Amino acid sequence: MLNVIRGKQYLENLSWEDQNFAVWKGQYPYKLSDNIKQTINNILNKSVDNPIELSYNNDSAGDFISSWNVNKQLHLMDDFKQLVEWIEEMFPGHCITEMWTNKTEPGGHLRAHNHAGNKYAGTYYLQAPENCGDIIMNGFCKGDIKENDVIIFDGWVSHRTQPNNSTQDRIVIAFTMEETSGS
Repeated sequence: MLNVIRGKQYLENLSWEDQNFAVWKGQYPYKLSDNIKQTINNILNKSVDNPIELSYNNDSAGDFISSWNVNKQLHLMDDFKQLVEWIEEMFPGHCITEMWTNKTEPGGHLRAHNHAGNKYAGTYYLQAPENCGDIIMNGFCKGDIKENDVIIFDGWVSHRTQPNNSTQDRIVIAFTMEETSGS
């Protein structure tokens, strides 16, 4: 695979069918507190009537609820400090610039989009029941996601999700990253 980032030993290189983009997958080793889950639920409850819009086509991003329009600053909240520090430790010389949460209800999905203009984009899978829908990159690459997985990839990579075919919500914390000054 080309353009691979070298990081901590607990990161696993994903094989993305010989595509030329960087992607990493790792398991977040800590349990998130119930306080974080409650914070996320409170934020998402405020997001119901404020659906995310994709700037390149003005279509709804899919059938899900997002705090992208409500609060892209989760990385600045004390509740998320340990998660943010762990992610940034995996990528020395980089920092999270925005962080939000998405909830995909059963039957929902996320349409194809990218985070062009950001060095990296990523997702932490807080709640990922079996059959909740995989991430698809560049139209055909799958991530085989599980709860507590973190996937980080080049920001320009087009990605979407399969429909959530489980009976529970899929809840993720999404983020973007940039190089810190002096890197």
